[in-house]
Amino acid sequence: LTQIPQVSAWLRSPPSVTQLAQFRGPNQHLLMLASPIRIGNSTAGVLVATGSLASLDAEQGRLIALAEAESVLVLVVALVGAYFLLRRLLGTVASMTAAAEEISRGRLERRLDYRGPNDEVGRLAQTFDGMLARISSAFRAQRELVADVSHQLRTPITSIRGHLELLQRHPDGSPEETAATL
Repeated sequence: LTQIPQVSAWLRSPPSVTQLAQFRGPNQHLLMLASPIRIGNSTAGVLVATGSLASLDAEQGRLIALAEAESVLVLVVALVGAYFLLRRLLGTVASMTAAAEEISRGRLERRLDYRGPNDEVGRLAQTFDGMLARISSAFRAQRELVADVSHQLRTPITSIRGHLELLQRHPDGSPEETAATL
């Protein structure tokens, strides 16, 4: 112990009060206590006690290693969880994208039929399906209107065509009949 500078200093000049110090050498870590020995009002010597902190250092090292391992494990679990969560969410978004592409090609009956949780993505899928139902209904109504208007316009056109064919067959009819037909 006399090779330790702090112990040598205490032995040369004992402290007036009890002191604690640590020494960390290449192969040792010590906690040192120096307490003056008093006889009357004078200091007769110093009591130096030491204790090894090696077991405490080893335990601290194990705790740090355990904390590092736990941190890595938590990070891996978080990354795996995030991967699967994003994969599920992006799978739904990919399904919506594929449906939108099919609809843009004219397949208005296409629906997502989302069966997952009622979260933001689920509500978006339900809204998307509702929008598609309304668009499909609007296109169906438009087709029916065009068919109805087409039918309504064919009747007068057919009548006019019949009168014109009658005029072509009988071009030498009386001017009154021609005027009436025109």
